[in-house]
Amino acid sequence: MYKVAIDFQVKQYSHFEGIDVKLIDKQINIKMFQKYTANLATLKNYYLLDYANSDPTGFFDTPNIKTMFRIIDKTPKKAFALFDAMFVQNFSLNIIKIYQNPEIFADIVRVYFSQDLSNRFIFGYITFPAIYGYFSMEEFTASASKFLCNYFKTCEDSEFATILLKSFMKGVTLFFDHFLCSLGHNMSEYNELKDLQDKHFFDITNKSIKEAIPTVSQHHISALEAYVKAFPKLAITFFVENMLYRPYKTAASACPYFHNQKRSNSYLKYLDRLKNQQYNDDVLEFLNSFVYCESPKLDQLSFGKLNWHGAIPLIISDVDVKLFYEICTFYPNNIIYWPKAIPTFRKSFSPVIFDVYPCFPYIEFESFGEVMFGPAPSPYNFEDVEEYNRTYAAIIKRSKDSHVMLSESIKEMGFPDNVEAYLLNELLKNHKESYFRFLTAITKEQYFREFMNYCDASYTLLLQAVHHKSLSVFKNILLQGKSISDCIIDAICYKAGLRDNISPEMYWELILAVMDSYRLKVSKRGYQIVDKFKLVLYNYVPKNFNVSGNKRLADCIASKVDALSESHWTFGKMLRQVIAFEKQLHAILGDKFEDLWTNAFCYALMSTHRQLIVFPVFLFCHSFILSNDIIATQIPDNISNSWHNFCAGMWSIICTNDEFLQLATNHAAIRKMFTYPE
Repeated sequence: MYKVAIDFQVKQYSHFEGIDVKLIDKQINIKMFQKYTANLATLKNYYLLDYANSDPTGFFDTPNIKTMFRIIDKTPKKAFALFDAMFVQNFSLNIIKIYQNPEIFADIVRVYFSQDLSNRFIFGYITFPAIYGYFSMEEFTASASKFLCNYFKTCEDSEFATILLKSFMKGVTLFFDHFLCSLGHNMSEYNELKDLQDKHFFDITNKSIKEAIPTVSQHHISALEAYVKAFPKLAITFFVENMLYRPYKTAASACPYFHNQKRSNSYLKYLDRLKNQQYNDDVLEFLNSFVYCESPKLDQLSFGKLNWHGAIPLIISDVDVKLFYEICTFYPNNIIYWPKAIPTFRKSFSPVIFDVYPCFPYIEFESFGEVMFGPAPSPYNFEDVEEYNRTYAAIIKRSKDSHVMLSESIKEMGFPDNVEAYLLNELLKNHKESYFRFLTAITKEQYFREFMNYCDASYTLLLQAVHHKSLSVFKNILLQGKSISDCIIDAICYKAGLRDNISPEMYWELILAVMDSYRLKVSKRGYQIVDKFKLVLYNYVPKNFNVSGNKRLADCIASKVDALSESHWTFGKMLRQVIAFEKQLHAILGDKFEDLWTNAFCYALMSTHRQLIVFPVFLFCHSFILSNDIIATQIPDNISNSWHNFCAGMWSIICTNDEFLQLATNHAAIRKMFTYPE
């Protein structure tokens, strides 16, 4: 009786025999660890760039942006390579203690900075987020929130409290990414209006906040509430400055969501009026939408959900290590211990990896296995027989050696029914273990994909910050004296100090920043060429794109491909929008891309209804920038592919006109299409 029932289940779950579930789980753990560590590096750079602008007076000897750029993308060193093993061990143990006792740590920090103000900026902008893992996981965020709430209760230093909360709220990268995306989309709904009034900007902002608030954790809300309660007069200024104005100003020049330059400037002026407290009721409404919105809050990913085993890396700097040591040794307490030997510290912001081993509790996830895969295997509880167990182990070895399924090997041996039932039941136990391991692996994979969205948002904000901050580094740059592409390469290598180990995305952002900094404008001759190009394009489209025969596609292109709808951008912004234009059109065409690209491209270009200065911009970039082998191999593959597609579309038009064919290879004539700063 048992044999038939067990045999049925073995066949039902036979698919678990052919997969190594342990290996799958291990691979997911490895890629999660790698992505987590890479995201820490991203966030570290994100916070460093903000710190470089935190001290405009230079009173606290804050490093400038160029110095910080040299640290970006530096490979972190292991702590054991820089510090004594005993110190590393004690540092890691003490970090764990502050996670467990955030209220006590708040008291320690309060006492230290009441005596020594010199390191407030470093701690607030750099050390605090670093020791809490840049608030990238729920356990870090929860402990940091408790630290802040306790600190704000008795804090008299409002400036330092503001810095701490600012750093904490910078960690809501998903919110900023969603908010800016929603803001751009909601602004586009008013495209039929030439000018937007403040009432429009209020509605757009409030709607965007409500749409993005599900990406904020309750821990962030609690910390903000505690700050508002402690410093009610500062709440309006803090919220506008750090949750609206600064994120938007950083993104406006480097974000494809905001096509209309005039509207972007108008919105910044509206935010300026909010900062100057002209519309306090508006800001209070925004605060209420942020704090008291009934939308569900972010269920942040946690180490407990991942059942994380082993070390958790922290990426900090020598400066952070020294400051943490000084803070903890300044104030006698019963939770933190250091060895008597004082280590040698370096004054460096270069990254260091410390491994910590906190005991974060495991959180059981809600199983959806029975819904997707049916009930789990149900082996019987047979009395353990040692002889049968040895037989089972021998069959496992034989099955592996002969590459035969274990269930088949058992049946081939011709055991009595009771023995065969026992052996198959052992196999069923393995299937049950694999079943639950498989569910765990699937859940972890889902968590990994959600975490990827968070990492992408963090990296996007870093690139925007790099672009915004590098404008001052490349200020007044002159692309003269040698080839333009060589000038760009030299600017990135020497002015920004970035030579090696630059990610392709970072390199592309710096190219755009150089071009934005270089005040290149289309000349009178350039606009004459634009007018001729428009005539050629308008002659080309009717012959090659049947609008009436492709009405749905034409309507879709006209309404959705709007990346080149403006003509008054800086040069870098125009080049960014060229890539955005290609991506918009590519997404619409889908699997019809190869058949329809050139003709649809020309129609989309014509549908912009703007002066087509994209033509001289294309010729300039094609001739002097993206044709350079070094630049072409450094930029991201997806950017390169989009550029090649855009080139194919442009050349399909150029090839229909002899004058343009000659112009496209005449570098001197292309240069005359622009005016250059002196």
